[in-house]
Amino acid sequence: MPKVVTIRPEARGVMLREFRKGTPAAIVSRLVMAETGEQLAPRTIERRAAEFRAAQLRQRAAREQMDALVHAAELSDLTAEGMLRALAFQSLLEDPQSMGANPVALQGLRIKEKEVDLKARQIAMQESKLKLLLEREKKVAEADKTVGKELTPEEFHQRVRDIYGLGDKADG
Repeated sequence: MPKVVTIRPEARGVMLREFRKGTPAAIVSRLVMAETGEQLAPRTIERRAAEFRAAQLRQRAAREQMDALVHAAELSDLTAEGMLRALAFQSLLEDPQSMGANPVALQGLRIKEKEVDLKARQIAMQESKLKLLLEREKKVAEADKTVGKELTPEEFHQRVRDIYGLGDKADG
C-alpha cells in the first residue's frame, strides 16, 4: 500500500498548473522543489496526475450529460421536475445504493422536484403579468399622445379605465 503523502497547498497549486499543461512528472517534481522547497517523488506526482486526469474526465462527462439534458429539455416540454427525475434515475443506475437504501432521500428529492417546478410556474406567471402590464402601459402612452388632438381628457380617462378593465365611471 502506498504511503500517504501530505502535499502543502503551494505545491499542490504548482502541480495543478503543470498537470493542465501536461508536464511530465519528473519535471513537475523539480518545479515543485524550485518553487516551494517541497520534495515530492515523481511516483507521487504521477499518482496525483492520474487522479487529476480522472477527475477531469468525470467533470467533462458530467458537463456533456448536463448539456444533453438541457438540449433535450429545449426540444421537448420537459419540466424541471422531469429533469430532476431523469437525473435521479441516472444516479440510481450508476450507483444503486446512492438513494435506493434511503427512502427519506428519495422523498426529499421528490419534494425538491415539486419545489423547483412550482418556482418555475411562479416565474412564468410573473413574466406573463409583467408582459400584460407593459402592454397596458404602452396603450396608455399611445392614448396619452392623442389627448387634446383626438381625445378629450374625459375620453382619455375612460380609455385608461377600459385598458385596465376598470369599466365605466358610472359602474364604479
